[in-house]
Amino acid sequence: MDGREAPRTKGVQRHGRHIDLMLATGARIGEVLAVRRVDVELDAVRPVLKIKGTVKTEPGKRTYRKASQKSDASARTVVLPDFAIAALKRRQPSCGTCGHIRAGRC
Repeated sequence: MDGREAPRTKGVQRHGRHIDLMLATGARIGEVLAVRRVDVELDAVRPVLKIKGTVKTEPGKRTYRKASQKSDASARTVVLPDFAIAALKRRQPSCGTCGHIRAGRC
């Protein structure tokens, strides 16, 4: 390469926050996509993210949010590092119908 930065694709721009949350929390992609505004406490002394659900697709059904993960041990609360807090604050508005903090279709 000639030293220039590679252009960011629309996918990276759109999903960068999800990647940041996966890196910050160790959560699976489905768990990050299932996060709702009520699962995030940004104003706490130690901001946290509660991982309490997952997104699932089953043959013959729509993709949906499942309120539980693969196991009981998967439900957890994670203290957020600064870069994850910044990523969440960049896109604070949530979906008006379901409360998800992600940009997408519900």
